[in-house]
Amino acid sequence: MDSIQEALVTFFCLLPLGVGSIVVLYRRGCLRADAMASGPDRALAGLRVGDVFVGLGLMFLGGGVYQAMVSAMGLPPPATQAAGTPTAMEQAQQALLAQAVVQLPAVLYVLGRVGLAGGWAGLKRVGVLSGRLGRDLRLALAGLLVTLPLVLGVLSLATLLGLMFGQEAPAVGHELLQAMRKSTSPAGTALLIVSAVGVAPVVEEVLYRGLLQTVLLRTIGPQHRWRVVLLAAMVFTAMHQVPWQALPGLLVLGVAVGWLYEKSGSLWPSIGVHAGFNALNVAAVLLMPGLG
Repeated sequence: MDSIQEALVTFFCLLPLGVGSIVVLYRRGCLRADAMASGPDRALAGLRVGDVFVGLGLMFLGGGVYQAMVSAMGLPPPATQAAGTPTAMEQAQQALLAQAVVQLPAVLYVLGRVGLAGGWAGLKRVGVLSGRLGRDLRLALAGLLVTLPLVLGVLSLATLLGLMFGQEAPAVGHELLQAMRKSTSPAGTALLIVSAVGVAPVVEEVLYRGLLQTVLLRTIGPQHRWRVVLLAAMVFTAMHQVPWQALPGLLVLGVAVGWLYEKSGSLWPSIGVHAGFNALNVAAVLLMPGLG
């Protein structure tokens, strides 16, 4: 099956399922702004616009430290920056090191800032702690069932548009997935999976939803929750270095997890959907090595 046939099959099979789910949610009133206000009042969590800039500053400084550490450890530069391609183990080390040095300090700052301002109650308000684990798991599962067909359908539509204009279908979007596809090291593959499925969803949801979306909600106002969700999703999408065909799907994913965050008041349904999406990509690469 060629790229056009694959994209058409995906588009016509999955996108209607996702759109149908959205219609059902809309008819049930779940997409109204006031229906998303069921979580704790995050304005009391203490996060301000300045905290976003502090987080960005920590990530910027971490980027410089990361580059220095990569050089000191003798690791080759990322494949996108050099002709030489790192091995799977080297790519995994780079990914985990980047998450630890670039993203983790910002995450710890957010948790510390909220914890100092409101203690355990503050962490609950921002959704880091949840006393309703069963509900969060059910929401994550339901979110996956709605989100995955929609995201994959939008990805296939973007791929079809690219093919119509003579552009080849992208092979595998994220560089970690590319490394998994080429990996001959079980240990390296395992660490890549930990980075993509275990670490990335947690740190990214804390930063993009817990920090950015909370600050946007406080700044723009709870009466404009959909505007807040869309803005946070746009930033989330723009921060990913992937082929342009993958950007619309990432935007849909960002909107979906942002809605879940507003609907539940907990980060864990969003983390679950994000992890499930990444796990699906990992499974596709490992089970279908000829992908792309």
